[in-house]
Amino acid sequence: MSLNNKGSLIFIVFLLILFAFIGGMIVSLLSSSSISSSEDLLSAQALYLAESGKEIAIERCVIEGSCIGGVYTMGNGKITLKFLGNSTITLDNGSTVKLHTVTSEGEIGDIKRKIEFKFWN
Repeated sequence: MSLNNKGSLIFIVFLLILFAFIGGMIVSLLSSSSISSSEDLLSAQALYLAESGKEIAIERCVIEGSCIGGVYTMGNGKITLKFLGNSTITLDNGSTVKLHTVTSEGEIGDIKRKIEFKFWN
């Protein structure tokens, strides 16, 4: 082998190593991006479950008269409602109502999202 051929072989090996490194970095970035996207999706779903819990709590308390917490299953997620308390308030027109404070927690997989809200009836 001549000196020129040895130099070309070393250059080709260097390029192969460089391309393998770049390819590995691209695969690593794509896989971490995919994991992040699926966690974002689960986070949004958990938030929607918590929002659904808000609607359930208001409906149960206002329409059915049952202002107690509970655990509800929706699809592959779970909603936990907790009534933290209520107080009586007087409105401007002189009527009194109960102000309820509630937390709703949506859980799907390992992801949990919690909201706290108040409503009166």
